[in-house]
Amino acid sequence: MKHASVTKVVGVEDSNKNLQIYFDEGLHPYLSLDRTGFIWVISFAVAFGFIISVEFTLVGAWLVFRFCGVEIFLLYTAFRLNYRSGQCAERLILSDNGLQVRWFSPKGEVGRWNFEPGWLQVHIEARRPNGGAVSLSSHGLSLPIGKFLTPDERSEIADAL
Repeated sequence: MKHASVTKVVGVEDSNKNLQIYFDEGLHPYLSLDRTGFIWVISFAVAFGFIISVEFTLVGAWLVFRFCGVEIFLLYTAFRLNYRSGQCAERLILSDNGLQVRWFSPKGEVGRWNFEPGWLQVHIEARRPNGGAVSLSSHGLSLPIGKFLTPDERSEIADAL
């Protein structure tokens, strides 16, 4: 799976050292622009905005300088918010104890759900044109997983489970 892997592995917390793990997959959103690309884009925007602003200021349109500054600030803020939302992750661990789903938010919050594998059902909503969400359900409870994955990756996770 190309995009569905966690670069930082979180340790499995268990008191039993002989615990057999059958499935361990980390999921995180794919970010198309790495840190170096982000620096290049912002640098280009600053340089281009500065050149345009100076030219407009020389002909008397000095307000363009302020608007260019605001535009660059908004571009920077949008990229930072995008990267922050891209730091969420999910980890699925199937072991002798059952299926454990952990969700990590960009703010550092952690959610944990445990499912009994004997009663677990994996559903994919096939009605949507771009592929539906994968949800795990057991005993009347349902948990959507991998909302940020592509339809092919959702199918791979569902088939693996």
